[in-house]
Amino acid sequence: MDRWIWENKEKRAAEENRQTISNVRLYDGEDKTAYDQGALTVSTHRLLWSDGNRSIEMPLKCITKVESHGAKFTKSAKVILTLSKPPHAQTPGPTSDSKYDYIKLSFVKGGHQDAEASIRTCLNEKRWERE
Repeated sequence: MDRWIWENKEKRAAEENRQTISNVRLYDGEDKTAYDQGALTVSTHRLLWSDGNRSIEMPLKCITKVESHGAKFTKSAKVILTLSKPPHAQTPGPTSDSKYDYIKLSFVKGGHQDAEASIRTCLNEKRWERE
């Protein structure tokens, strides 16, 4: 969770929102967080998560690997994002330290395949490098 920062409301130049999925919970590695029942937006530059009261974002350039696990009998589908090391001078966020190098996005009401596809597409495009 130490790669998430408080949301900057300004859209980046040439940034496009690709997909928004509701009812997404964030995990810090294997640990559940208090970030539950929010909307996840995948843009060409970042992931944004908001529950109406709190809004956080993570630049896509932090993501090094994407994988998914379908829903099981009692577990929701998840997209697992492996992350690069946090930058030394990072904008403040909800937490400054994590023992994990990955996060999980849990999709309670579906949408994990669409989210995974959008994240992969945006990572391949690397539009944030063109600015």
